[in-house]
Amino acid sequence: REDIQRIELEYPEESFVLARDTTGWRVEPGGAQAEQSVVDGMLVQLSGLRALGFAADSLAGTLSWEEPTGRVRVLGPGGAQLGELLFLSRDDPGYFVRRADGPVVYTLSRYSGDQILKKVEDLAPAPEE
Repeated sequence: REDIQRIELEYPEESFVLARDTTGWRVEPGGAQAEQSVVDGMLVQLSGLRALGFAADSLAGTLSWEEPTGRVRVLGPGGAQLGELLFLSRDDPGYFVRRADGPVVYTLSRYSGDQILKKVEDLAPAPEE
C-alpha cells in the first residue's frame, strides 16, 4: 500500500487520477483533497484483492473488454506501473476482472469491486458538522 503513489481510474463517462502528495490524496484534474477514509478503502482492496473464483473458459472467451465498466491503473514510485485491472459488471452482483496484460478472467464480489471503482463524487470530503 505504501508504494502506491497514483491511481488512474477510467470509466466510459469519466476519467480522473488520485495522486498522493505530502498532505494525502488529491483528485486530478483540479487538485481537490480526497476523503482519506474512502481512499484507504480503495488501497485495502487493491493491496489485498481476492477473487471469488474464475470465469469458465467458455464464458471468458465471449466477454468483450473493448469498453470495460472500469479500468484501474496503479502506479508506484517514479511512475512504475504496479498493475492495471479491467472490470466488467456481471448480470448477477459482482464483476469480471482481468489484468490488462493477462487472459485469466476472475470473478469479484460487488462489494470489493465497488470499493475500488470510485467516482469523483465518492471521493469528496464529508461535510463538516
